[in-house]
This record gives sequence, C-alpha cells and structure tokens, in this order.
Amino acid sequence: MKYGSIIHKTHFGKSSALTDAAFSHLTLAQFNSDELNIASIDGLGKLNTIDIYTYNNETSKSDIKHSRTILTLDPLCSTLVPDSLFVSSKSAEYLKFQLVNIPQEMIFMSERISELNAVLVYGIDAHLASLSESILGGSKIYPSTKGLLSMWNLSHNLQSTAVTFIHIEKNNLYISAWKNKKLAFYTQQSISQAEDVVYYTLYSLDQLSDEFNQAPIIWSTSINHEVFAQKSIELLSSYHQNITPFEGFEKLEINNLSPAIEMHTTAKLISSILCE
Repeated sequence: MKYGSIIHKTHFGKSSALTDAAFSHLTLAQFNSDELNIASIDGLGKLNTIDIYTYNNETSKSDIKHSRTILTLDPLCSTLVPDSLFVSSKSAEYLKFQLVNIPQEMIFMSERISELNAVLVYGIDAHLASLSESILGGSKIYPSTKGLLSMWNLSHNLQSTAVTFIHIEKNNLYISAWKNKKLAFYTQQSISQAEDVVYYTLYSLDQLSDEFNQAPIIWSTSINHEVFAQKSIELLSSYHQNITPFEGFEKLEINNLSPAIEMHTTAKLISSILCE
C-alpha cells in the first residue's frame, strides 16, 4: 500500500442535482490506499463536484471546508451478524471464518445496521485509518460497506422481484442477494482478476434458490476501477444474461446528475450519505 501526501486531484464532473436540505454543507469522503474521492454538497443542497486525490511521500491535510464530513474507509474484510447473535468481544472470531491468517495491522470494528437488524463486523488497516484521520481529522469513520448495504436495501425495496447486487473494486468484490424486502445473502471476497468476479458471483447464486440464477444482477464500481469492472461484467454476461448497471433511485433525491457522473461508478461514494 502507498501512503503519503496528496499530489494532485482530478476534477470529475458537476451536477445540478438537489439533495435533501439536511445534507447542506456536507462532504462525502471515500478513502482507500490508492486515492481519496470527495463529493461536496454546498449550502444550496447541490452536489457540485467529485474530485479524486492521490498520494505520494509525505502526509498533509486536504482542504475540507464544509461543516460536516462523512468519511468511509474500505474494510479488508467484513461479515454480517444478526443482532441476536452478536457479541462485541467475538468480532475477531466472526471474521476468522473468512480469513486464513488475520493481518497484525488489522483493527476489528463493528457497526450496527438497524434496517437489517444486524451488525456489520469488519477489519480495517490500522495504518490506513491513521492516515485518513490525519488528512480528515475529526470525522467519524464508517465502513464503506455500510453505505452500500443501506443503498442496496433501499433499492431492493423499490423492486418487486429477487435481485442480486455486486460492487466490483480492484481487490474486492461485494455481493448481496435480496428477496421479499429481506437480505438473503452477503459476502465480501478478495479478487485479483475478472475470472474471480465470475466465480464468486456464480458460486454465491448457486448457494441460493434457482430463482436467483434467473434474477437480475445490478452492478456498480468506482471511477478508477471501471475498466476492470467492465471487463469482469463482459465475462460474467457469458453466464448470466440479466445484468444492468446501478442507476440510482428517488429516495436519495440525486436524480439529475450530469452525464459525466455515472451513478454506477460513484455508488459507494454517494451511498456514504446513508451511513449516518
């Protein structure tokens, strides 16, 4: 992993979309080992820009002027535990089902997702958490998967059929399956090639009912991982015909994004709104 100061930012796009007034003067920050994606919502409730910052060498603070910042950090691993079964002292044990070896630099954390009646147990890189705090100090850190799960839950509630959502990153794949307004399945898997996306997606569907093998798959990614995601989706389309990109929904009230800001490539950043 690379750590250090912000060396440049890339202006990505503008939007005239209105958001709920409660989100005025809000900064959404999605932080990982390669980049910092920031969306700013101004005093008029408009989502103005999405900027991509990258790092090199020395640490320094980003210019964040908004009154409130929602900061999300990508977990190294994550799993969901029902409220009734969750014991905070056993977080490491829950994650051992996913990991052969637990990295020494990993911090175990948990975050309740009330709409799912479950607790998201996850591990984050201690060095990355320290760096994000130094750049965006004073902001509570949320796992990016919390926003994704909340976004998928809202999106599924607007649909009448079973559906599978996948979010593709360079190193991680997130899969969730939903039916009858309930979460049926969730997993996070480490990946390194497009074939991994195909394998884990199809294997997950096989663990469920035949209905999910016919149900739509809705996918999303991040701006800098779109090429890899597109390659993965093209390969997956050879095995599953009903695949579409995530397009957003009215509940977020971000419906008039400029064409430059594609919802399926910014879903994880925009879903940070739902973390609080």
